Amino acid sequence: MIDNVPALLDHGCAGLRADAIAIAEAGWDAADACAATDRWLIVDGPTLLCKGRPFAIDDLEHIWFVGAGKASLAIAQAVEARLGAHLSGGVAVVPRGHRGALDRIRILESDHPLPTASSIEGARALFEIADAAGQRDLVLASITGGSSSLVCCPPPGVSLDDLRQLYQLLLGSGADIVEVNRVRRAVCTIKGGRLGDRIQPAAIVNLTVSDVADDILEYISDLTVQNHAHPGEASSILTRLQLWDAVPASIRSHVTDPDHFGLPDLSAAAISSILVLTGSTVLDAMARAAAALGYTPHLLGNSLRGESRRTGEALANLALTRWRQRGPTSQPLALMGCGGETTVVLGAESRWQSGGPNQELALAFADSLPSEARCVALAVDTDGHDGGTPLAGALVDATTKVRARRRRVNLSAVLDQHSASTVLQALHDGVETGTTGTNVNDMVVVLVAGVAEAVEMATTLPAAPGLRAS
Repeated sequence: MIDNVPALLDHGCAGLRADAIAIAEAGWDAADACAATDRWLIVDGPTLLCKGRPFAIDDLEHIWFVGAGKASLAIAQAVEARLGAHLSGGVAVVPRGHRGALDRIRILESDHPLPTASSIEGARALFEIADAAGQRDLVLASITGGSSSLVCCPPPGVSLDDLRQLYQLLLGSGADIVEVNRVRRAVCTIKGGRLGDRIQPAAIVNLTVSDVADDILEYISDLTVQNHAHPGEASSILTRLQLWDAVPASIRSHVTDPDHFGLPDLSAAAISSILVLTGSTVLDAMARAAAALGYTPHLLGNSLRGESRRTGEALANLALTRWRQRGPTSQPLALMGCGGETTVVLGAESRWQSGGPNQELALAFADSLPSEARCVALAVDTDGHDGGTPLAGALVDATTKVRARRRRVNLSAVLDQHSASTVLQALHDGVETGTTGTNVNDMVVVLVAGVAEAVEMATTLPAAPGLRAS
């Protein structure tokens, strides 16, 4: 999955770096959404089995597919391969660049992380399938990470520009994805279970990939599952985040109107959901890979969250504690997490330059290490685009700070400026994967050597055009 392995291994703690890559690759292999869907969706003669639940194909008038998100193309491919001519049609709205051609499912490209006119077109296409579904129909729905911007439908009185401004403010607020989604569903006519309500009375089976901490369905597949909202929660969240005065007046008016507080009641709807992939699935594969390489695996869980810079510093402190307590027979340690996500907080005077949450986590980890520590950290967004950048994340060690200093670059200043990508690319510590077709959000691997060994640093440093001294 990682495209630039040679560049990542030509400096620093090469052995630890290679092992971190191998563990991450095992995680990505386990995060194959197409293969996972294929395991849960089986056609057995006249019967379609969805995680063991039977549907008599001959009793169904139509089988439709609706999808939106970073893993939806892979799931659509698995669904069409399984069902073939039994599939009446469908639509999958995917991030721009997720190219694919299917016979029965239309693939529409849209934009992420900010919505565009394509997001509205995608929502309308999903509504068309919903309106076509009838009493004797089954709708297979794949709503995965990224769907909140890929499909949206602003309510009357709220413009697309106003919605984009709201999204931009939320992304820089440091709020976790649960709070962000609570606000976004309040200003959208397809979110909050509203697509599912429109699909009724057809039956719905959700096939999804978890990209949120604790695998809460209403924040993974909120378009097609029951949501639970509290009156005025959007305005309360915006106020607490100190964004109330900054959001457009149309947003403030909409979220304070009591007529807009309610969400559809899907309690009587025929809806079932299958989590085809979760962070736990990926973690188990990573743990097996780490153990096979001789590490003692310790799982950080599938609920990674918190401010990226502080999380990186905390992980460095954990690694350093183990490093300093090592003995001559100590087994190397692997700390691993997958699922959920960390966040970046932009201050009032800050602006996003070039980077992402995983890149900031990794740089903060490196900035916290003394030069002699034999610890490495790999932090990536499993979709391949951390913070919407060309980098999936970063692979760093104590030499990262040493090499940055040789260029008169202060990593702490880089973190203050939110410009991690430029530095990581110049130091050859940025991880490049391209689009991966899956999304279980952030994946972190921290490795600590078991015995004291000299750290070998590259003597020939790559050119670093454009880096500013700080």
